[in-house]
Amino acid sequence: MMKKFSDIYIRHIFREANQCADGLAKLGSHNQILFRLWECPPPEISLALLADLAGTSFRENFVARMKHNVAAIAAHQTKLGSGNSENGSSA
Repeated sequence: MMKKFSDIYIRHIFREANQCADGLAKLGSHNQILFRLWECPPPEISLALLADLAGTSFRENFVARMKHNVAAIAAHQTKLGSGNSENGSSA
């Protein structure tokens, strides 16, 4: 696919430099729902969004918060069990 475009280059970005994508990836990796559409960013990445907007980093606080949020989501999904009919999308 890259051959179809003339101005493409690939560059590695450390997760510290892209906390929003890292947070979303972590959130998705602990979720059983295959597709989720948010109208607003999920609260789990709000700190990362603010840090990105300010051009700074809250990496250590962000990691601690994400671990807490992922654990809370997993506990909630366990409580819901397999009878949950939510498809994960919000239209």
